[in-house]
Amino acid sequence: MGDDGAWGAAGNPGRRPDGKRAAGTRVPCDTTALVAAIKAANRQGGGTLRLAEKCVYTLTASQDDNGLPTVFQSITVHGQGSSIIRAAAAPNFRIFNVTTGGSLALWDVTVAGGRVEDANGGGILVGEGARLSLNRVTVRNNTVIGEGAVGEGGGIMSDRGKVTVNSSTITRNVAGTDGGGIRNERGLVEIFSSKVTDNVAGDVGGGYSNQDATTNIRHTLISQNHAMGSGGGVDSDADVTEITDSAIVHNTADVLGGGLFDLGGGTLLLRRVTVAHNTAGSDGGGLYLTSSIGAMIDKSKIIKNVTSGGDGGGIAIGQELGANPVVAVRDTIVVGNQAAGAASRAGGYSTIRLRPSPTRMN
Repeated sequence: MGDDGAWGAAGNPGRRPDGKRAAGTRVPCDTTALVAAIKAANRQGGGTLRLAEKCVYTLTASQDDNGLPTVFQSITVHGQGSSIIRAAAAPNFRIFNVTTGGSLALWDVTVAGGRVEDANGGGILVGEGARLSLNRVTVRNNTVIGEGAVGEGGGIMSDRGKVTVNSSTITRNVAGTDGGGIRNERGLVEIFSSKVTDNVAGDVGGGYSNQDATTNIRHTLISQNHAMGSGGGVDSDADVTEITDSAIVHNTADVLGGGLFDLGGGTLLLRRVTVAHNTAGSDGGGLYLTSSIGAMIDKSKIIKNVTSGGDGGGIAIGQELGANPVVAVRDTIVVGNQAAGAASRAGGYSTIRLRPSPTRMN
């Protein structure tokens, strides 16, 4: 695996990989028809919809801060290369809201342009006990405006839900606070063979933010994301964050952890992960770890990361006074990293004593 890895194809083709049309109730290329079809599926206890091939469904009206009816049954949407987009001049609303008991599976579709203020989930909101599955889906150009607990999940917000992202792209989304691409709070998120790129967070987790939750990421590229706080690529204050056979590259953070910021709330596992060309304004150009429970880095590459104004170009380990953080690094290459600031130290890795421990900006 090179710096950018080898990833599964992410996109939204017009037909299934076998060339056949998707199954389901046909929905004409008309926004009113799409709204009616989702309402009908909810009334009927669920259903499968087949959108018009490569259609652009442009949403102009808000329904309780959502562009489409809230999903509370099991609904599958085969997009066939279509796009569901909020009109630029429309009032603020997200595209999808999956609430308790609902299950939404999206195939081969683009979800774009959602925008909410003082709320969470710019593109898609997944509530407690709800499920979302993305398959060859693009979630792009969605925005959340807000501060503190309202302003999370520019592309996707999961609040105690289950989200599976497979062969998909999460890109160019913006969050006012945490999780520019995806925010996972007290839920389960699995990301496979996908790309999380060019997202921005006003606080932590430019690409992805994991809070008191569990995450499994495999064969995924996390690149070109930015956090105005910490964790340019990934923010982890979680029960478990496991990343395997993936790359965290070319991300930036104004404060700590250009590639990844771990606040030490749970277990962090990195296996065969490339962490390269990331930059932090303060400590930990590649990784910033405050591991009170445990972190393991196995068979990975930490290369050519930079801290421009702190310590630990490759890895910085924050150690609270009286604590003994446990970080295991096995069979891992740490090379070519830089601590470039005038008072910076340790291009490869550094242990930093903290008082008080680092906290979130909000």
